[in-house]
Amino acid sequence: MAEHAEESLLLQDDSLPDKSSDGANRSSSDRDLHDTFSLFKLYMDGKMDSLESKLVREQDAMSKKIKEEVSIKFKHEGNRIQFKFNEEIVNDLNKLYKSIPSTEAHSIRVVLDLLDKVKGRNKLIRIADSSPAGWSTVREYESNDIASDSEDEKKIRQAESRAMRTMKDKTKGRPAPYSNKPRVPPAETYANPTYNQQFQRQPFRNSAARREPCQWDMCFYCKQFGHWRKKLPPQIWICWCRIVWTCQSKVNLQMHPEIHFQCWDMAIIVQRYSSYFRYRVDKTLKRRKISWRCTAKGCKARLRTDCTGTVIIQQKNTHNHDTSDRDNERHLLRVRSKRKADDDIAQRPSKIIRTELQNMDEANLKSEDIGSVSKAIYRKRRVRPESGWAIDPFGHTPTMAYLLKKMNFKNMLIQRVHYAVKKALAKEKQLEFMWRQNWDQEGSTDILCHMMPFYSYDVPHTCGPDPKICCQFDFGRLSPSRWSCPWRVPPVHIHEGNVQERSLTLLDQYRKKAELYRSNVLFIPVGDDFRYDRGDEWDKQYTNYQKIFDYVNSKSDLNTQIQFGTLTDYFKKLYEVNDVAYGQKPPSYPVLSGDFFTYADRDDHYWSGYYTSRPFYKRLDRVLEYHQRSAEIAFTMATAYSRSDAYSNFPESALMKMLVTARRALGLFQHHDGITGTAKDFVVIDYGKRMLEALMNAKRIIVESMTYLTAKSKSDYKYSNDKPIFNLDESRENHDSLAEKSVIDVSEEGSPVIFFNSLAHNREQVVTVHVNAQNVQVIDSNGAEVPSQTDAFGSPFTIKTEQEKDFSVENSFLKAEFSGNTGFLKSVTTKDDGKQHKTEVSFVSYGISHGKEKSGAYLFLPDGPAKPINYMSPTIRITRGPIVSEVVVYHQYTEHHVKIFSSPGTDGSAIDIYNLVDISSTGGNIETAMRINTDIQNTDREFFVDLNGFQMIKHKKLDKIPLQANFYPMPSMAFIEDDSYRFSVLSGQSLGMASLEVGQIEIMMDRRLNQDDNPGLGQPVHDNKVTPNRFALLFEKRLKPRPKEKITGFPSLQAHLTSLQLIQPIFVIPKNSETENIPL
Repeated sequence: MAEHAEESLLLQDDSLPDKSSDGANRSSSDRDLHDTFSLFKLYMDGKMDSLESKLVREQDAMSKKIKEEVSIKFKHEGNRIQFKFNEEIVNDLNKLYKSIPSTEAHSIRVVLDLLDKVKGRNKLIRIADSSPAGWSTVREYESNDIASDSEDEKKIRQAESRAMRTMKDKTKGRPAPYSNKPRVPPAETYANPTYNQQFQRQPFRNSAARREPCQWDMCFYCKQFGHWRKKLPPQIWICWCRIVWTCQSKVNLQMHPEIHFQCWDMAIIVQRYSSYFRYRVDKTLKRRKISWRCTAKGCKARLRTDCTGTVIIQQKNTHNHDTSDRDNERHLLRVRSKRKADDDIAQRPSKIIRTELQNMDEANLKSEDIGSVSKAIYRKRRVRPESGWAIDPFGHTPTMAYLLKKMNFKNMLIQRVHYAVKKALAKEKQLEFMWRQNWDQEGSTDILCHMMPFYSYDVPHTCGPDPKICCQFDFGRLSPSRWSCPWRVPPVHIHEGNVQERSLTLLDQYRKKAELYRSNVLFIPVGDDFRYDRGDEWDKQYTNYQKIFDYVNSKSDLNTQIQFGTLTDYFKKLYEVNDVAYGQKPPSYPVLSGDFFTYADRDDHYWSGYYTSRPFYKRLDRVLEYHQRSAEIAFTMATAYSRSDAYSNFPESALMKMLVTARRALGLFQHHDGITGTAKDFVVIDYGKRMLEALMNAKRIIVESMTYLTAKSKSDYKYSNDKPIFNLDESRENHDSLAEKSVIDVSEEGSPVIFFNSLAHNREQVVTVHVNAQNVQVIDSNGAEVPSQTDAFGSPFTIKTEQEKDFSVENSFLKAEFSGNTGFLKSVTTKDDGKQHKTEVSFVSYGISHGKEKSGAYLFLPDGPAKPINYMSPTIRITRGPIVSEVVVYHQYTEHHVKIFSSPGTDGSAIDIYNLVDISSTGGNIETAMRINTDIQNTDREFFVDLNGFQMIKHKKLDKIPLQANFYPMPSMAFIEDDSYRFSVLSGQSLGMASLEVGQIEIMMDRRLNQDDNPGLGQPVHDNKVTPNRFALLFEKRLKPRPKEKITGFPSLQAHLTSLQLIQPIFVIPKNSETENIPL
């Protein structure tokens, strides 16, 4: 308004006519104009002063707000409080400074001095808080000006170094060279990406002069800062990729002088043309030169280095072995991995969880095979793991939950559960539950189980429900990388410009996932198969996630705190927020019982095929299992006896090494890609070779232990690596060949045979041996004759050909009737009650689905119900004898043996079945099964199958799910029953089974498939072998009707003993004909 008034006034003034008649009037007009301008100037000055004051106040408020938001993080609360108080004083002094008139120079000088002192004090507070030596660094920094003012950072570093040395000298006690106290880690290692690299100095100087380590010197042994490893451990392998050696294509070795004098007696590894050679010190020459010799057996290649570690003679001789020798590489990795594992266990925090190597299959294993707690962890740390981790077994069993609970585990995590089950549990927020055993009524077996909610365990399926978004936060896929996001939206680096948008996007997925659980604590795995094998991926994942964490944690309005942690950290926080003791049931958490078979990840893709894939190796696993168990028993007994004899010749050390090899091979194969039959062909061959070696070692342990135990005079026992005194009665030429029985050379003087029963009870059982004579008499250790039978094979006999009619064989317990057309079993009559039971054995086959998805190593996708295999008019061989009667049927794909034993033991009450299945000559895409139809009236189509040979669980055939969904794993037995009788099938190996009709049990035999089913194997299953399978059939009469409401069952004592007899046979140990006899 003032401007408009002035403009109007001027215009009016300019428009006035020029009148010079009256000077007084002109003077009056000039005064009025001058007064107007004076008033306008006063008004504008007042307005400018008001605006300036307002701007100053707003700027001070904004500055204070920014300083509060961008606050400095302190380690110690006291330092933070003092720093904040000083900052408030600085703000007040700044206000005072602005209010002092410029004419008062002395007052301004006093205020500025106070500001400098307070700011200097805050600098010292920050130095003390950031330094491991604390205020000792400040005292050194203030008292001794080592550097100039322009080199203040160097001054701080040197002050801190002096303070650390002073603290070390004060705390240094009496030297204790043999102390067992663990090394105290440095106060701070700066092992994070935000550490300023300009503070990092080289750990060694270029000169030979020695100096004491400072806070920024890194120990190459433990990778921590603040110290050096002054004495290297003997036999350490110094790898070329560490800081010790710098290897080029010409093998020009550079060694730091600081550790040069400590490496004389240690091996080195040289990388040359992408191949590994290992050398050891051969001898020390003059002038501190060293001659190095290749460690390969028989190789004469040598290197020579001078006093600085530089190779002066490249290679005296050429290597006589392949530079990519797998044995050398394996030995290198084994030595380095073992040392690293020991160091990690002994030095790192006790956040140890069950690893992938213990992530074994849960469908095909027996309970005694499921791994135990690592002995190395307990030996090194005296701590036990607390949380189970099972993300990849194809289905989960409560037996694992029970064993983890008994091993004092508090929690467990599982992943591969049917997608419909996950959906139902997620809807009710029951993905975390207490897993209880079926027989438990009090909750003593409860263990907290966390079920992952989505399709897989990789990053796209763990952060939330949208894999397209979650894949953007798998920073291991940042370019360049061998992985990419299939949704074509790659991840990006996190920086200040996108951290807010990226954080809120990720947080939205976290919140959606949290809606599926009951607590406000969320577990987000960040990993996948074959990941974190390169250092750059660790950096990518950590750096980018930490930026997101820092942003989210700094925003209180987001109500979220995120941090890195282990699985046990998650469970501890879960118990804490639920206000219950660690390991106790959180309030309102559900209790579930049962198993999680059969697994399906989508549609009708049921993973029931792997129950039977590669059955030859499943049988070999069971054979190795009982050999290893028996070897441990025999070895323990022999060792205990030998230690009481000061002059014992028992080779305890040599046999112990063999036993460890057997244990490791068995444990390795029981991985969830081993015993399942879902490994590649070359991996399966490696498994087989290891298992064969382990099997031979176990046999040798049994032979030597039993020979020592049965020797009348222990001094007569002599251990021979080439010619043992006794041998086992079978051998295998290759890992994929059948066992061949050894023939006992029987002479007039007799040939001793040792029988070893590894069970804890006496048993009477028929045992078969092969001899080279017809007329043989068997005498026990007391001289009494033992009933025996010699089959009429190996000498001329007459064959009587009869018309096709039914026939039977029997013993004192039962009578088995067979079809004359097929040679298969038709019925079994139990003689104690005279009841004839329908028992029709047949063989059937399944084809593959005609859709896009087909059966493979994992999946079973049949084209419909099974079709019978035509076995009319086969070759049938019948043998009857006083001890054993046998029927053998020869078909196109199967050699079917049925035996009846006339024995007073448990084997006399069961029918023994032995199948040799060979479908390797077929065109493929065929799956064979043995089907047994009985007259058991389980009209509800319920049946029982064992879980890991530990417990029985009830299943029911459901019509609403596909045929393949009704198949379940059968590690050792299954049975069906009605109110009067029970029919049991006992198995000597793990296979898939089903009960698709009333009174029916169907067991898969073998499968040959021409295509991959895409879960990960990447090849068809074509390496079929001649596969042996053993079974026992047992009919039992019930004393009272079955309880229909119970979901679990128990085998009878007869069935239990028969199963043990089938799985743990008696060992036959004949005398070696090439060695002399010793008194037994």
